[in-house]
Amino acid sequence: MSSQFLERALKSRFLQFTLGSDDYCIPLTLVREVVPMPRITPIPLMPPYFAGLGNMRGRALPIVDLRIKLGITAREQPEQAVIICNMDNMVLGLLVDCIHSVFAPSPEQFIEAPRTGKVATPEFIEGLFSLREKMVLVINPERVLNAEERATATAAQATAA
Repeated sequence: MSSQFLERALKSRFLQFTLGSDDYCIPLTLVREVVPMPRITPIPLMPPYFAGLGNMRGRALPIVDLRIKLGITAREQPEQAVIICNMDNMVLGLLVDCIHSVFAPSPEQFIEAPRTGKVATPEFIEGLFSLREKMVLVINPERVLNAEERATATAAQATAA
C-alpha cells in the first residue's frame, strides 16, 4: 500500500461491496455517498468501462463500471449501486453490483498486496482483509483510472456542463 493511503486507510472504516462473486472495499473517507443506480446517459466513443454521465442534483457525474474496468462478470441480478468518491481533483461514480456493509478492521487483518514477482497485483489493489473467513480486496479508487482516463472522464463531464 502506498504509505499515505495506508495511513489514511487503516485509521478508517471501509465500505464493502460486491463485484461479480467477489468482495471488495474502499476507505470510507473517500466515499461521499452511495446512491441507487441513476439514469445514465452514455457518451459516444468512450471506452467500454465508462458507463456515461449521471445527473446528481443537477451536476454531471462521470460513472465508471468497475466490473468492466476490472474485467469482472456481473452477477445475474445485481442490485447495482453507485459509490460516489472524492478523488484528488474530481468526483467519480463507481458502479458496483451490491453494497454490503461498513466495517472497521484491525491492522492485523490487513495483508499487503505483492508488488513484485510473478504474482504482482494491479496498482489499484492495495491489499486485502481477512473478514469472517472471506478475503476482501482493498481498492484505491484514486488509482482505478490512469491520468489519461481521468482526463477523458473530466472532459466528458465538462462537455455536459
